[in-house]
Amino acid sequence: MKKITSLVLLFIFIIAVSVTPISAVSIYTDGDYSFADVDANNVALYAYNGDSDVLVIPDQFSGRLVSEVYDYAFENNADFTVIDFSQNDGNLKYIGIKSFAECAGLSGDFELPSSIRELNIGSFQGCTGFTSLTINTGVRNIPRQCFNRCTGLQNVYLPSDLETIDDLAFANCDNLDKVYIPRSVLSISETAFTRSYPTLYVYYDSYAYHYALDNSIRYKLLDNVKLGDANADGKVNVNDVTAIQRHLAEVELIEGVYYHAADTDANRIVDVIDATNLQSYLAEYEVVYAIGEVMTQ
Repeated sequence: MKKITSLVLLFIFIIAVSVTPISAVSIYTDGDYSFADVDANNVALYAYNGDSDVLVIPDQFSGRLVSEVYDYAFENNADFTVIDFSQNDGNLKYIGIKSFAECAGLSGDFELPSSIRELNIGSFQGCTGFTSLTINTGVRNIPRQCFNRCTGLQNVYLPSDLETIDDLAFANCDNLDKVYIPRSVLSISETAFTRSYPTLYVYYDSYAYHYALDNSIRYKLLDNVKLGDANADGKVNVNDVTAIQRHLAEVELIEGVYYHAADTDANRIVDVIDATNLQSYLAEYEVVYAIGEVMTQ
C-alpha cells in the first residue's frame, strides 16, 4: 500500500513540475488607446480605437514610458494614413512583429525616429503606400520580410550603423529604384531584394559593393571621387598621369577606390591605355569616358 501511495505521489509531482503556468498580458485602456505591460517602467502600445486618420504614438501611460509597439498591434488597419512619432519623446525603441503589416493607408515619405533600436519580422510588410523610407541611426538589423511587398516604395535611406539585411527584407517592391547602403553593412541576404530591381548606392570595396557585383545588381558609387583622380588629390591633371606611370613601374602602387578612378576605361586593369586616355582628356581631345566627373560605378 505504501508503495502504491508513493507512486501516486510521484506521478502527481511529475505532472505538477511539468506544467508551465500561462500568464495573461495585462491590458489597460486610456481614452482611445490601449497599452500592454512590458515591465515596471515601460508599456507597449497595444491598440488605438479612435477615428483619426493620424496615429499619434503617445509618450507615457500612467507614469510609464511607451517604449514598444505590440506585436500585430495594427496589422491590416487601413484607417490611418500617417504615424506621428513627434509626441513620443525618444522613448520608443521597439516595433513588434507585423505591428504595421498591411497598413495600406500609410503613404508618402516615411521616416522612423532615431530612438528606434529594433524592427521585427514583417513590421511594415505590405505597406503599399510608402514612396520613400528613411531609417535613422540606431537600427542594426533589417529583419526578415520587414518591408516585403511595399510596392509603392521608390527610395530607401538606411542608417549609418546598420549591419545586416535579412531574407526578403525588401523583396517584391516593384517600384524600388534607389537603396543607399552604408559602409557599416556586413551581411545582406541573397533574397533581400528578390523581385525588386533597385540600383544600390554603395561605397567602393564595401560589403554592399561586392554584393552588387556578385549578384549582378546595378550599383552607383558614393565615394565622391572623380574618374581619373589617380593620386587622390581631388583633381584630374598631369600628376595623375605620373601616378599611373609610377604605378606601372611599381614605384608607388595605386590602391582602393583610386585604382578604380585610374581605370579610366573600366576594364578593371590600370595600364598605359589609361594614361593615354588621361593625356587625351588634358589635351582637350574628345574622349568617350567621363574623365573628370564624379564616378558612379
